Amino acid sequence: MIARAQPMAASGLRQQVTTTDLLKAAALVFVFVDHWGHYFAPDEIWWRVVGRASLPVWFFLIGFARSRTTAWTWIGLGVALSLLDLWREGSFAGAQLSILLNFAAILLALPAIERHVWPQSSRIILLVGVLALLSPYANQIVEYGTEGWLLALVGLAHRHWLDAPDRGTLTLRITLALAAGLLFILVETQDYGFEGMEIVALVAIVAGVSLLLFGFRRATLEWPLPAPVATLLRFCGRHSLTIYAAQIVVFTALAALLIDASDDGDE
Repeated sequence: MIARAQPMAASGLRQQVTTTDLLKAAALVFVFVDHWGHYFAPDEIWWRVVGRASLPVWFFLIGFARSRTTAWTWIGLGVALSLLDLWREGSFAGAQLSILLNFAAILLALPAIERHVWPQSSRIILLVGVLALLSPYANQIVEYGTEGWLLALVGLAHRHWLDAPDRGTLTLRITLALAAGLLFILVETQDYGFEGMEIVALVAIVAGVSLLLFGFRRATLEWPLPAPVATLLRFCGRHSLTIYAAQIVVFTALAALLIDASDDGDE
């Protein structure tokens, strides 16, 4: 058996590696791949294709989480990264608000969605339609716009299904996953200009990640992990968004230094 899904004591949880830690660590690896392509290999599109695997995981976990407390550090880091993006782009035309601010907005909105929308399927369908229609406009303002909201709804539906595994919640979870996956593929294909085998690979990646998340359970890993590996996984799980932000800052600085060095070499 890989993992056990019994409730875990709060005192012991901090010392254990969970499936959430493992999922976040994997997402960070794909974020690294994605951002490496963005900063250092912009002409090699396959870095960006593979990096798409991280996004559904982040938004899914936002929707899946039971805690609805918005960490102020997310907002602070999100504002800082947004200003960094504005500085890098040089104008408001190409800049977007950080994904961390999108996460915070989703967390703030989810309690109201659960209270006023979730009980009725007609309202959920209406919300999905509104989010899909707003996607082209929201994506220009904040990273991953309303496609991220749909992915978060998949996480919320998955948690409700685990709490009450009946046919209705299963159907809702599958329907939302199909809608969110389709919108994600369409938006990312348009944004990055994916073609041919790149689109095929993206569809395969989204399908694979969706199947993985469909089987997700919050549990303690029972694999015998070496202590350094377990420590690293726990750190990634507990500080994933801080690592995400730090990586962007480091990559931005390195890319700027490489550009300066290249300019000096051409003189």
